[in-house]
Amino acid sequence: MTTVSSPRSKIYNERANFRREEIIDILKHRFAEKMKENLPVFGIDKNTLTDFTTTEKDMKRGTSRFPPNHFRLKQEDLLAKSES
Repeated sequence: MTTVSSPRSKIYNERANFRREEIIDILKHRFAEKMKENLPVFGIDKNTLTDFTTTEKDMKRGTSRFPPNHFRLKQEDLLAKSES
């Protein structure tokens, strides 16, 4: 991956990051509103998510590669535990 640094690209990255956070926040709120529980948000410190991507072949075998709960970012929860 190549990183280009310029005042303009920094502004773009800041805007893109803001939009990303805004979109995630909207998704979390709508999920909580509809499902009455928190949308699980995970923090994976890897360059690729292939270890956590369930393939069609996995599905046929009944295998899920959903991230383990210890990767869950509880600070991202909107609802208190008693509410969800």
